[in-house]
Formats: sequence, structure tokens, C-alpha cells
Amino acid sequence: MFKIIMLVICTLLAPITNADEPIHQKVALILGGGGEPDGPTTNFDRSLLAFGNKLKVAGYESFVTFDRTHVESNKIVDSIDQHATEFTIKGAREKIDQVASRLQTMGKGDQLVVFIDTHGLPKLSGGIGPPTKEPAQSPLHLVVAQDQYEFFDLAELKKLQDAAKAKGIQLAIIDSSCYSGQSLEFHTNDSNTCVITAASEDSVGYSDFAQTLALSLKPGDSLEQSFLGARMLSYEGYPSISTGKGIQAKKDLELLTSWISANSGDAIGTGLFNPNNYCKKSSLEVESQALAFNMITQTSLGLDATSFENLRKDLVAINEAREQTKADTAYGYRQLDIGGSRFLVRSLYDVDRFLNRIRKDLINNPSAQSVAYIKNILAHESELRAKRDELVKTDPNFLRIAKLDQTAFGNVTEREAKLQQMQYRFARFERFAYDKMYRAAKDYGPGKNGFNPCRDFKF
Repeated sequence: MFKIIMLVICTLLAPITNADEPIHQKVALILGGGGEPDGPTTNFDRSLLAFGNKLKVAGYESFVTFDRTHVESNKIVDSIDQHATEFTIKGAREKIDQVASRLQTMGKGDQLVVFIDTHGLPKLSGGIGPPTKEPAQSPLHLVVAQDQYEFFDLAELKKLQDAAKAKGIQLAIIDSSCYSGQSLEFHTNDSNTCVITAASEDSVGYSDFAQTLALSLKPGDSLEQSFLGARMLSYEGYPSISTGKGIQAKKDLELLTSWISANSGDAIGTGLFNPNNYCKKSSLEVESQALAFNMITQTSLGLDATSFENLRKDLVAINEAREQTKADTAYGYRQLDIGGSRFLVRSLYDVDRFLNRIRKDLINNPSAQSVAYIKNILAHESELRAKRDELVKTDPNFLRIAKLDQTAFGNVTEREAKLQQMQYRFARFERFAYDKMYRAAKDYGPGKNGFNPCRDFKF
């Protein structure tokens, strides 16, 4: 009798449990691998594999459009989607149409994840590439397709965004490409969309963050939680999230990150600092930013910002030394016309050493062509010496640069190593500051008031 009663109770409870935990449909679209050189793999394989595995375990139905010209990469792609298309504009549109059709069978509370894992382009003011490839209108964010001269505009994903909004489907867009901060516009277009990017709109991105984010995704965790966890573990790039707290933290730390951005758009953790981004600001702008930054570090973080001003001065000095070295090197590679032949300025720094090296080349490589070339140089020995004497008298830079030896250039290398160490410390501080500011915001965390699609999106 006891067994019968327990069976009845379990039977009655089963539908209640299922009703409380509805099974939602989950779909993923992956676009990536474009613009890679020939070879069996791509730089995106590890992040593709990490995301693919996580999506599969979490029960997502995946649609993939990826560069199909790499043998080993294809194995990963096929393990995720056996009907994957090549990542051309045509192939991407085909997959988008397939996903759009699939969304019509889905409803409120279901999920769509879009993962972009390819090379990206900075924001453009005009056309790019050959005239036939020039975009007809200003793109949202151009990424590189399978052909490195073919660019796909992520604005075409708005078709899925509109469909998801109409059906009440949760949408998350994760863009790990360079300059992916441009994709935050998806959230501007529809506040129901959660957007995570590996970089800001003016900096390069790194697949390291994409892989770290994938590994941080845990069942039941929100995308917001996973993003914050991954951001603390990855020091490359400037990962961003579309929440109000994320946008505000990024704005508050603008002065810090402006010290770290390089001319080429290099992000935190790699490349070299470019303090000129800071130095070119107006005095009023610098003072107001510095005041705001001091208040942030002292009140929100309990840190003294004075050390950062001293560090900035060090960065400026190192940057100037590096720029001077580049200028000196360029000076040495200028060409001079001497006796009808072309010679580099650096060959005149020490004429005897230069001619001795030439004579050794004659012994080591006695081909007919080399002999003729070297004899021609030796025939101009007196003219080379005369030109050097002239430069000593007329160009003050010549002797200064000529006296530079390997030790001097070694010192610059040593100083650049110091620069990299400073950069790493800056990156670590930026991660700490961002995380603390973000978590201190009033609407962060479970149970807080306020709509937040990144917090509400449970993986």
C-alpha cells in the first residue's frame, strides 16, 4: 500500500515540476573564419571548438557559415553543423534565412545566440577595396568573409533581430572580431538584445577572449556573469557589454584606456602604448578628465591616482625614445646618389667598416654578378669618404646617429620591455577597476530591479 501511495504522489508531482521548468528551444548561428591564409587551420579554431562544444552540451541547434578551405577547421565545423555553408556573402545569407525560418517555429522565452568569430574592419567613412566591392551604404560593422577581399555587413543580422523581437525570443550577439564595439549598435536598435564584444569600436580584438568567454559559460549562469568572469581572466583587448553599467564603466575609465590605445588601434595587453592620444587632448579636457578619474579611483576604488600621472610621464618618455629610434633608423636608410650609384646613409657612418664588409662579401660570394657590383662600390671609395666629410660638416644629425651603437639600441629595447611590464600592470588595473565599478552598480545581480537582457539571458 505504501508503494502505491508513493507512486501516486510522484505521478501527481511530475507534471507540476515540468510546468515550472518549461523546455525552451535554443538556436545558435556561427559566422567566422574569414580572411585566413592558406593552411590546415585558422586562428579561430580554438574559440570555434570551445563555443561549439558548449552550445552542443547546452542543447543548442547550431547553424554555421565558416571558411571551408581549411582541412582541420572543417572537422570542427562538421562536428557542429554537417550542413555548414562557406562563409561567403551568399553562404551567410543562406544560413541567416535558415535561422529566420527556424525562428518562426519558436516563441517567447526561446533563445537565439549569434557568434561572430572572424576578422573585422574599423569604422569606415568611405568605400573600401575595389570599386565593385564598395558598400552601397554606411555599414553597421564589416567583417571579413572567406575571400579576404569580400566583406560581410553585420547589418544583415537585423533580419534575425526583428524576427526575435516580434516573437519574444531572447537574442544575444557575441562579436569577437576586431573593432567589434560597432556591434553595440544592435542594442541601440533594440534594447531587448544583449551584445558582448571582444573589443571597442576603435581597437583590435583577440580570439583569446572569445575562447575564455566560451569556457566561462556555465549552465544556469547569465551572459552577464560569464562576461564579467571572462573579462577578469583575459588581459587582451577591451571587451564590452551592452548593459548600462558596462557602458558607464567604459566611459569612466576612458582616461585610463586612452593611455593604452596605440596608433593602430591596438588594445590593452598587447602592442605599445601611445600616450599621444592623451597628450593631444586640450588642456581643459585633460584637467576635467583627470579630475573625474581621480574621483573614481579615490572614491570608488580607494586608490591614489597620483602614481598614474607619474607612470604617464614614464610612458611619454619611453614613447619619445622609441619614436626617436624609429626616426634615426629611417634616417640611416635614406639613399644618396654618389658617383651615379645609390648608397644608404648608414653605410657612411663608418666607411672603413662598410668597405671591409664589402670586401669580405667578395670573398664569400665570388659570383660574376657580385664581383661586378662590389667592384663598382670600391671604385667610389674616395667619393664615399668625401660625402661623409660633407655630412659631418653640414648635417648635425649625422654624427649623433653615427655614434649610436648596439648598446644604445639595446637600451631602447630594454626600455620597451619596461613599457610592456607597465602595460600589463595597467591592463590588470583596468580589469579590476571595471569589475568593481560594474558590480557596485545598483541594478547588478539577481533579483535587482531594472530590465537587463544580458542578466536575464541564462545559458
